[in-house]
Amino acid sequence: MAKKARARVAARKTREAWKAKQWYRVLAPGMFNNAEIGETPAREPEMLLGRVSETSLQDISGDFTKSHIKLYFKINGIKGTDATTEFIGHDMTSDYVRRLTRRRSSKIEDVVDVRTKDGYKVRVKLVAISIGRISSSHQHAIRMQSRETIRALTANMTMPELVKAMVSGELSKAVAKDCKKIRPVKRVEIRKSEILRKPAVDERQEAIKEENEEAVMEALESIDGIGPAKARLVYDAGYKSLESLKSASLEDLESIEKLGKAAAGKIYSALHPENSEEESPSEE
Repeated sequence: MAKKARARVAARKTREAWKAKQWYRVLAPGMFNNAEIGETPAREPEMLLGRVSETSLQDISGDFTKSHIKLYFKINGIKGTDATTEFIGHDMTSDYVRRLTRRRSSKIEDVVDVRTKDGYKVRVKLVAISIGRISSSHQHAIRMQSRETIRALTANMTMPELVKAMVSGELSKAVAKDCKKIRPVKRVEIRKSEILRKPAVDERQEAIKEENEEAVMEALESIDGIGPAKARLVYDAGYKSLESLKSASLEDLESIEKLGKAAAGKIYSALHPENSEEESPSEE
């Protein structure tokens, strides 16, 4: 009897513990449009941090042809009853990878570590299937070419751009195109990825700063009569993003030392074409 009583008490405590928990929606990061990927319970919000959720790309995109791609997200924040996440990697189901391999063909696998433009270090694993059997020297050449292509492309990508390129197949198509110059390949897949290192906060800010500077300088130098020197004057005057540049008045631009009213007017007119049309005299 005492054993049954203890069992009832334990069962009651378990039920009460579950009732004390709250359910939270798990949301994918912005690169996946903050789609809901599931729900998870927790007694305290802090207990959710670090949990890993798995889903398929089909569940997020609705595309049944992407059911073999598994995505992994780690919870990194809580907003009310929503748990925000960050992408930590992807994988392809083992049965899909097995179906790629055919008789009288060679399977070439490789691992390459890359660094994105915004400072992420990512491990990328690929598999290539040749048309017919190929020699080990050709397999080696395909590995070297795939590494070169992946590193060249990812160096100019941000982390969200790289993830999109991997799961959409854009990156594997680019690799396949270059590898076909060596030997015909039937298929190339980025079968797995893993985030090895995230950039520190100051590294991210530096990457954003560099990206903004490039955009501002490019926009200014595209204006007739504005060269690199005048573009640098504007940037150094504090207009370090396209948003701040577009919000500047004509008087603000004219006050920039050594820029000159003529150059200021050209910049303002180029950034506000609607105002120029309104101010121009109408034809009689």
